[in-house]
Amino acid sequence: MTAHDVAVFDDVLADPAAYRHDALAHPFETHHAGGEAWPGMAVCQAPGFVDWLAGTRPGVTFTLSLLRQSPHGQLEPNFIHTDGMMGDWTAILYLSAEPAPGDGTRFWRHLETGSVESASGDSTPADQAAWRDAAQWELWHHVEARFNRAVIFPARYFHSRSIYDNYGTGPSARLVQVAFGTAEKAS
Repeated sequence: MTAHDVAVFDDVLADPAAYRHDALAHPFETHHAGGEAWPGMAVCQAPGFVDWLAGTRPGVTFTLSLLRQSPHGQLEPNFIHTDGMMGDWTAILYLSAEPAPGDGTRFWRHLETGSVESASGDSTPADQAAWRDAAQWELWHHVEARFNRAVIFPARYFHSRSIYDNYGTGPSARLVQVAFGTAEKAS
């Protein structure tokens, strides 16, 4: 796989400031998926990003869309991970008005196997142990966060947020919308 399988789009929404305002009004709670607890999530009621995805990716089936608010110090179940249990592809819309320097999404290669993606959609305890051992990974691609930018990539890719400890508090905390779906190819 190459960085060409990671598609980046700028200026996704027509009124991103209003969309961000509406996003911040959602109640952020812990969401349970794939046997893990993900803090700072809100099931997204705003259709804008999903509508944009449908327009740019005809024929896809959406399985879930969530807002994610990640303040500094928020504990995460896994830093490096895949979203394979969520579908075939992942899309992230960056909604932080002023992302912290270095924010974005990182893509990782497992040093021992050379793999950039999970062989299956399910994660095992051994997978999760490897994800937590930074010495087993090397960075192969980074997408910089920019307000109103989206990145779409195969859900089985090993990836992470770029800033381990997240950043900000309240409305200045890292804010993204994540959507998952099924299709042969996301980009």
